[in-house]
Amino acid sequence: MVTLRSAKPPSAGSIPARTSMIGYVLKKKWVQNINHAIWFLSSISFLFFTLLIKWNKFGRYVLILPIIYHLSPIINSINTVVIKKEKSEIYSIDCIWFNFIMVILYGIVMYVF
Repeated sequence: MVTLRSAKPPSAGSIPARTSMIGYVLKKKWVQNINHAIWFLSSISFLFFTLLIKWNKFGRYVLILPIIYHLSPIINSINTVVIKKEKSEIYSIDCIWFNFIMVILYGIVMYVF
């Protein structure tokens, strides 16, 4: 039986939380939990990937993929938090505005550059 004292703290997979980027983001309290840390880092990675694509002129319509990627949590967050008024560790008002900002950033990158 695992007791509270013997339970290990959560980590980011096989990499200890103190040495991973997810652990760093959690320690700095930039996000609320590990799910948000994973989402934050993947969003930043998509943005970086997008900028690399735009600098090499691979085409603007490739940006539709990360926009779709960010629309899913917006829809799920609105459904969970606003419509059903449920508490959730993953979906929150912060999830709605962060993903909305990311969709706007991708739209700007898609049509301005």
